[in-house]
Amino acid sequence: MDPLVWTLIFGLPIMCAAHLWLYMYTHTYPSDAEVNVFQSLVVFFLVFVVVWRILHPVPYFWTVCNVLVVLNIAWVPLTYSAVLQVRKTILWTVVVFAIPCTLLSASLFLILIPSSNVGDNLCIACVTVATTCAFVHAYLVYMSIRSGEPYFTINPSS
Repeated sequence: MDPLVWTLIFGLPIMCAAHLWLYMYTHTYPSDAEVNVFQSLVVFFLVFVVVWRILHPVPYFWTVCNVLVVLNIAWVPLTYSAVLQVRKTILWTVVVFAIPCTLLSASLFLILIPSSNVGDNLCIACVTVATTCAFVHAYLVYMSIRSGEPYFTINPSS
């Protein structure tokens, strides 16, 4: 199956439904204004990139896009679990920072592809700004949940 088709038919609707579920039906969605601003900026810039790439396809771009979609889908249950347990897990931390790292690789990927169009340059700029905002978002989300307590403690008095 073409990665573009998978992204549009399966990936984006599942990702939107997962985030909507976390936002609407639980009280665990990160709600700080700064987090929402940076997340909104990432979404805004990436929508332009997706629309532009649908109109002007680039080989293997949708593979990177699908990796981002899968990471965003995985972020939802891991965030739900991290907030309920009030602790960061290693897998949650990896997913939180893998999203901006994947965007960074997408930026490099687009920079290495020769462009002959102004829209391609805007696309690179949008991915770069989205990468910066995603790193700030990841840091803010990471700092919003405290580190986990150890599973067991050794009591020195016993």
